[in-house]
Amino acid sequence: MELFAVEARSVLSEMQQARNPLNILILDACRDSPLPSTEKSAGSKGLARMDAPSGSVIAFATAPGKTASDNNAGRNGLYTKHLIAAINTPGLRLEDVFKRVGAAVEKESASQGGDQSPEEVMKLRAEQPFYFRLASIKPEPVPFTARPGQMNGLSLEDLQKEEETRQAWTKWQAQMKADFDKTAKFAGSADLQAKAWQRFLAAWAQDNPLSRDDEALRLQANTRLQQAQQQSLPAQAAVQTTAPASAPVVSKMVPGIGQTLKECAQCPELVVLPGGTFTMGSSAAEQALANAGGIAKKFTDRESPQHSVSIKSFAAGKYAVSRGEFGAFVQTTRYVTEAEKGDGCYVFKDNKWQQDKAFNWRNVGYKQEEDHPVVCVSWNDAQAYARWISQISGKPYRLLSEAEREYAARAGSQTAFWWGESISTAQANYGGTGPSYNGSPQGEWRRATVAVSSFKPNPFGLYNMHGNVSEWVEDCFHDSYSGAPSDGSAWTTSCSGDYRVLRGGSWINYPAYLRSPNRNSSTPDNRINGLGFRLARTLLTP
Repeated sequence: MELFAVEARSVLSEMQQARNPLNILILDACRDSPLPSTEKSAGSKGLARMDAPSGSVIAFATAPGKTASDNNAGRNGLYTKHLIAAINTPGLRLEDVFKRVGAAVEKESASQGGDQSPEEVMKLRAEQPFYFRLASIKPEPVPFTARPGQMNGLSLEDLQKEEETRQAWTKWQAQMKADFDKTAKFAGSADLQAKAWQRFLAAWAQDNPLSRDDEALRLQANTRLQQAQQQSLPAQAAVQTTAPASAPVVSKMVPGIGQTLKECAQCPELVVLPGGTFTMGSSAAEQALANAGGIAKKFTDRESPQHSVSIKSFAAGKYAVSRGEFGAFVQTTRYVTEAEKGDGCYVFKDNKWQQDKAFNWRNVGYKQEEDHPVVCVSWNDAQAYARWISQISGKPYRLLSEAEREYAARAGSQTAFWWGESISTAQANYGGTGPSYNGSPQGEWRRATVAVSSFKPNPFGLYNMHGNVSEWVEDCFHDSYSGAPSDGSAWTTSCSGDYRVLRGGSWINYPAYLRSPNRNSSTPDNRINGLGFRLARTLLTP
């Protein structure tokens, strides 16, 4: 029988010459050699000690000069068995893998009367940690700790004042809402109702302690006032000025369905969507197709139970907020994103997730133009942008609720995508080389965002409701729809941990993740180069 062997030092030499940022050499061959002794002294056992070149890891199944146990009854040796288990455990760093293996081998070896003790020689130089398997496609964020006494340029004293102002604003809003409800229940004549709404609006203008207006409440009161005034007109005039009893009365301040709004120079473009009722969630048949398309059952289960939701007319962003629009916000306010304050953004690069302080909305790991969607922004960053747009426009801008986002994506359909039951990369930007959904063809994986106006808009006039970027919505996450509101409002109570909902799927995802009912989640401070957002605005109907 011929014997073949490769000198370990030659392998290390080749690795060193390749100039890789990391080299890993695992030696599970620590047994008595059948070959004549050369470098080992007479009577020694196992392999000799070796030094690791810079940027390398050498892992031994047992300490140099010792022999490994062969008492394991399984397919693999004791060391290999535990090594495979550790490598296949998601979220373990390289160092943690070998720590876990060493502890497991020592424990099992001792139970068999042995003393096998793995050993590693490490000279790690790469700044980024190495993982054999990532924990998920949504890496856990590194918590941000603000510098003492400072956050976004504000001192602790400023922050305290801001909190006091917020509390006063909340108290004033609650009072105005109570007064509004009281006025709405007033059962007097139309003439007296009109006077009651006039008194409410006068109090609203006078008592506002913060020189800010609750736009929604004010416009609703104005609408009620107009209705009461119309009802108090003489009968013939009322016939000429009021709508038929079967039709809703819409305030002149409410834009028409399908109308496009751009309410300030920096405001994103909105489209007015009609109200309606739809079935939210997915059927068992669709979930089975999604499971076959790469989504685990525990994730599709949270698309249940299907339930009916009634949505009031609202305005939704025609596009996801663009890099240029977000840049204007940053330039005007000098806002610092969480990626810039913390440890950067997670980017999917070289087929693995990487986090680096160099990555943020300005540098996302691939080329972007100003008309691409902004990414590497957290839910908290999106909220800051919405508050700014509300301030400069005087209108109530916000993130969409989860129900509104699904309703807007469906655009009257009940299929997986607004155009039908399958998908191609000619219709959306996603990982076209991944598992198929319902027979969808393989296609291009662009590995980056595309312009927000790419592809065909849906029947509501909205672009990229499937793919390109996953979008933050207002709701916190829940494991199912049990107890979900039926009026389309954001669900922000009884949350399943500190998570916010993501909708739509991104350029990173398989097609099954782009379906209208698909739900994803992440912590509100997380930032990834596939996460963005779009805004909505509340409209006022009587």
